[in-house]
Amino acid sequence: MIYCQYGFQRDSNGHSMCVCKKSPCDKEESPLEDYFCGLSPNRRECPSTHQCTIAPNDAYA
Repeated sequence: MIYCQYGFQRDSNGHSMCVCKKSPCDKEESPLEDYFCGLSPNRRECPSTHQCTIAPNDAYA
């Protein structure tokens, strides 16, 4: 099995495919620059127009 930093893409039925996601964001959008909404002390809340997605190991947020 391959490792994908952001997990696997899903098909229309929601099943994982053997293709890595290029971004942790929905629709492969780019993460906001200069924002980190993770668990570290330097976290910064995302604007209300966005949603924070935190990796299980806090590697990205």
